[in-house]
Parts: sequence; C-alpha cells; structure tokens
Amino acid sequence: MATSENSCTTSKIRRVRRGAALGIHLGVQALEVSKAAPPWLPFVAFANVMAAKDEQGEFFWRNETSRALLERFAERHLRRRPSWAQAVHAGEWLSELLRGLCDRLAKIFLEESFMDSLVASVLWSFSASFMPAECQAVCWGSDDLTLLRFLDRALPCASPLLWQVQDYTAPEGANAKLAKLSSLGSSSRSWPRVIAQTGNARTEKVDLESLE
Repeated sequence: MATSENSCTTSKIRRVRRGAALGIHLGVQALEVSKAAPPWLPFVAFANVMAAKDEQGEFFWRNETSRALLERFAERHLRRRPSWAQAVHAGEWLSELLRGLCDRLAKIFLEESFMDSLVASVLWSFSASFMPAECQAVCWGSDDLTLLRFLDRALPCASPLLWQVQDYTAPEGANAKLAKLSSLGSSSRSWPRVIAQTGNARTEKVDLESLE
C-alpha cells in the first residue's frame, strides 16, 4: 500500500515538474516573440480594440471589465514616449495605418462615444508631435471644428494623457480656433487649451488659474 502511495506521489511530482518546465519554456518563447514583435504593435493593437465591438455589437470600452483592462494596459504600456516615434515618418505604410486608425476613432468619438474620456484620450494621442501631420490636423479640428470642441470638453487637465506631456505641441492657429469655442461651454483647463496657450504640454509649472 505504501509502495503504491509513494508511486502515486512520485508520479504527481513528475507531472508538476513537467508542467513547470513547460511553463518556463512557454514563458521564454513568449518573451522571445515579444522581442521580435514590432515596437508599435502594442499601440496599434490597443487602438484597434478601442475601435472594435464585441459579439453583442457593443464597443469593448463600454464594458466595465474590458474598460478596466484597457485602462490598465494604457497605464502600463502607453504613458511614455514610444520607442517607435521616429519610425512613423520613415515608413509610409505605418503612417497610413495610423491615419486610418485616427479617422476611425474620430468618427467613433463624434458619433458614438458621447465624449467618453478614454476614447478622447486615445484619439488625442494621435495629435502628438511624432504622429502623421494628417492625424494632428484631424485632432485639432481642421476637418471638423466640432471634433475639437468635444475633445476640449472631454479632456480636462485632471485626465491622464497617453505618451508624455512633452510630446504634444499646438499647430499654428490653435488659439484662434479654441477662442471660437469659448462661448460654447468649453473649459480653460482642458489639455487642448493649455497646450495651445503654452505652445506645448510642459505644464507642470503652469498656473492653470491664470488661464481662466
């Protein structure tokens, strides 16, 4: 009886060891795959999920569980200047891919998000200085000033930005555009307004009260 129990225990130990070895092997493989993946893939995948719907036809960011996962992913992977920033203008295909994502998110933000803060922050990430000029123009209302008005409302300075704040700059004429929105309930403490008034988003020492 004791021999049978010892044999069973030994067998379990072997299975555990094989499982651990397999886990280590798969972990190493996953690490190698992540190293081989293009550096822009996490952001592109994230933006694609933000524009996608689940089996019920609802956007993932509307689901409480999915939204928490998306926010956690952004906090962990998309708060620093991306390593691929310089590559955006090096390959036309990447620039075209980003332009397509930007256009999709702009449409979703305008027509279906009700000025959702997460959608706004992801869309606004396309206005960063290293993004394609077409994306920056879209975010700053070149095609539709209503988009800029809604972003102005949805992005108070208390909300987190993707990338680093130093990555955002305002185009020429941004102040004039935002001035047109002053009577439409926009906040002087929004990221677009602060970026436009300071020339960039290095606002750690900016007195936001003075921007009233």
